[in-house]
Amino acid sequence: MSATLRLGLIADPQYAQAPPDTKRYGVIHPAEGLTRLREAIDTFNALGVDAVVNLGDLVQSPDRDTRDAQTAAETFGPVVEALRWCRAPILHAVGNHDLDFGRKAFERHTGVTSYRARHDLQGWRFLILDGNEVSTRHDNPDDPRCVEARAYQEAAPEQNATWNGALGTDQRRWLAEELSSAEREGVPVVVINHWPCHPDAARERHRLYDAAETASLLRGFNCVKACFAGHDHPGASVDDAGLHHLTLRAACFAGPGQNGYAMATLTRDRLLIRGFGLVPDAGYQLR
Repeated sequence: MSATLRLGLIADPQYAQAPPDTKRYGVIHPAEGLTRLREAIDTFNALGVDAVVNLGDLVQSPDRDTRDAQTAAETFGPVVEALRWCRAPILHAVGNHDLDFGRKAFERHTGVTSYRARHDLQGWRFLILDGNEVSTRHDNPDDPRCVEARAYQEAAPEQNATWNGALGTDQRRWLAEELSSAEREGVPVVVINHWPCHPDAARERHRLYDAAETASLLRGFNCVKACFAGHDHPGASVDDAGLHHLTLRAACFAGPGQNGYAMATLTRDRLLIRGFGLVPDAGYQLR
């Protein structure tokens, strides 16, 4: 394992050509998302990070009703161009707003087609999860994953929102197999998901429907050292018996002319966060 690994982290810039949004969850400034993303990439390039972790919601639709092909192209185009300037490899977690224009549009514009994935980098293993796999945001409402999501909604009506998601049984089975393999190989793991994977790492309506099951699964494998997420804009930090869950404060949570992103440094037993803008510096002991 490399002595240290440095990662650029950014969550939820939520770019759109739109005025300030006060309708969904507090005031955000989507038109500033592109500037914020460019600033973060410039910083990551200057720092020479080993990889950049995009924690999702690069974009959003301008409003709930404007989701046509031309608007999708105008929204994704400058964001994808900004990402091309990043010198380090980018690991993408797909956010719920990334799918505002539909999965096919997201894949066509970004080239991202693997929503869950495994990446090995300098002795570390990164497992990227798809927190939208089981959700009502599939193009076909009769998709079995939509049906499973509606069952979760009926069981937990207090969590109901237009944004919703779970890993689901199939993905948790895949995750368990991946973690078993990493445990046998002695490889340390970082889990990446747009949605926080621990119930205490997000407010109630911003949790995975199966956050408790997912957190229990992760806790059971000592190879898992940290879990990075976005989605819940204020951010959060949870120590689960030495497994650290970091919900990064959202870039779009910043006010006009402000930003929020971080560089994470991983060592054998420490996670150090160097924050920029609204993200504070922090340090955590890992198991």
